[in-house]
Amino acid sequence: MAPVDRLGGAIFVLFLASQVGMIIIVNSYFAEFGPAGRFALMFAFFKALAICMILFASMAGGAMALRALRSRRVQIFEIGNGRS
Repeated sequence: MAPVDRLGGAIFVLFLASQVGMIIIVNSYFAEFGPAGRFALMFAFFKALAICMILFASMAGGAMALRALRSRRVQIFEIGNGRS
């Protein structure tokens, strides 16, 4: 059975829930917002999307580093100490 990434799944679900909430707000009050309000909502959407992508990229980088340390292919702490 494949391992489950619970933290990544939780972050993804929270991101989707925030997007659904924002869509509901936009659809409910779209007529009441002026151009500045619409711009602010779109900015919030793209900001949330960027934060989510940064989180996923950092989790992927951390997972790759842990995998490299576990497999001992890359010995990060052995760099520059004269051992070969």
